[in-house]
Amino acid sequence: MAAVRTFSAKDYLVNFVSAAGALLPSGFAPDDFISVEPSGPSFEPEQGADGDLSMIQKPVYYTVKLSLSQTSPSNAVLSAIMTVDELSGAGVGHLTLKDGRGTSLVELTGRWTHRPTAAVGTTAKTREWTFVGVGLCFIGGN
Repeated sequence: MAAVRTFSAKDYLVNFVSAAGALLPSGFAPDDFISVEPSGPSFEPEQGADGDLSMIQKPVYYTVKLSLSQTSPSNAVLSAIMTVDELSGAGVGHLTLKDGRGTSLVELTGRWTHRPTAAVGTTAKTREWTFVGVGLCFIGGN
């Protein structure tokens, strides 16, 4: 039997907390506003001389890209968090991404590592912030 499922960007929770500051962002970019990418595979095969296969577990970290509109006040908050981190090292924190209508959940400990490239033109541009961390990454559906 067919099913109907609904995704709503408004129901997607993004939260960051650290000693350098906290962020509950708003003003997301109009298209892809979050991406999560693993650093590599969780397991890699290794074959022995007799043909037996071993699966070697590898450590994985995740890179999160958060895309905000240039008009978002969250850009100033992230700039402040990164500035405090650069001056004091207090920016390591906890990032949560949760789909409120689905089962995806990302819980990472890490820090914001890259400020966005800032372009100015006749239309609102996107500011892409980069976070790198380790932890739980469960990509589900809804």
